[in-house]
Amino acid sequence: MRRFFGLAACVVVLAGCAAAQSTMLTDNTALVSAIANSTAPHDKVIEDALTEAARITRAHGYQYFIILKAEDASRSGTITVPGQQFANQTAHVRPFGATSLSAPNVSGATFTTPGKTVPYVRPGVEVTIRMYRQGEIDPRMDGVWNADGSMPPQPPDRTPPARERTASALRG
Repeated sequence: MRRFFGLAACVVVLAGCAAAQSTMLTDNTALVSAIANSTAPHDKVIEDALTEAARITRAHGYQYFIILKAEDASRSGTITVPGQQFANQTAHVRPFGATSLSAPNVSGATFTTPGKTVPYVRPGVEVTIRMYRQGEIDPRMDGVWNADGSMPPQPPDRTPPARERTASALRG
């Protein structure tokens, strides 16, 4: 029960970080995509993808899943930030004979500072999973994920556990 509350808390926290969606490719294979809504850490996007993989596994009546392929789906680009605008409220008094009557010298003119182009990166991951029912796969094998959030017991000499190795492989 304690694991359930921990998993539920993680889902609530991660819900605002990334948008995950899944698509069934075959009756037991799915593609899970997770893209961050902002510049969230890549680890949180991976966790969101794994949470979505577990959700779709349970939704289709399966108990376990394995990761067949994981690809970086990060998006990058640039955003143009316009410059700041301000109005000139100062009356410029020029000596007699001044011929410069351009906008900077006339009261009420509006000025705009130069804009900037800012790069951004939205972390993302695409994971292809294959799902298995109880008895179709040995849950103690490396790389097998249990959709209910609990991992099968690992022998003490096994380091690191399959879950940690899989997550580190996703990080690239």
